[in-house]
Amino acid sequence: MLALCLLGAGPAGAHSGLISASPEPGAEIGGRINQIELVFDAAVTDAVVTLTAPGEVEVDGTLTSAAPERLIFEMNPLQVDGLYLVRYKFASEDGDLNESAYTFSYRAAAGEPGSMYVPESAATGSGIIWTILVALLAVVAILWGVLFRTFGRNSGN
Repeated sequence: MLALCLLGAGPAGAHSGLISASPEPGAEIGGRINQIELVFDAAVTDAVVTLTAPGEVEVDGTLTSAAPERLIFEMNPLQVDGLYLVRYKFASEDGDLNESAYTFSYRAAAGEPGSMYVPESAATGSGIIWTILVALLAVVAILWGVLFRTFGRNSGN
């Protein structure tokens, strides 16, 4: 019985899934970006990859398969800052059709030498961190003063 179960667990039941991408899903990147690389855990066929730029503009490009499980979408270097959408569709080894998508943020200045890109979410969050840090230091200073006075009086008696 176990042997029959193991026989049924071959490639026919396999579904391909994305194991890595460049740029990564959710990444905030900059510099010269002229390709999207998708790597799956098994071979894919009949693949379609599209890239949508800010403003719902489709980015022209060419899709190649560097290996049965690796797709590369080549395009002109990105130039418009903003959120990009990568959509991909493919057939798994078992013939099932799969499709998914992810986004990444691009900011040209983030890749220039000597520049530092701070995402807006981090920039607004850092003010809160500094406020909490200053408040924490104030509390420590007050406690230090109270303890010093308390122990100073007790040691004098």
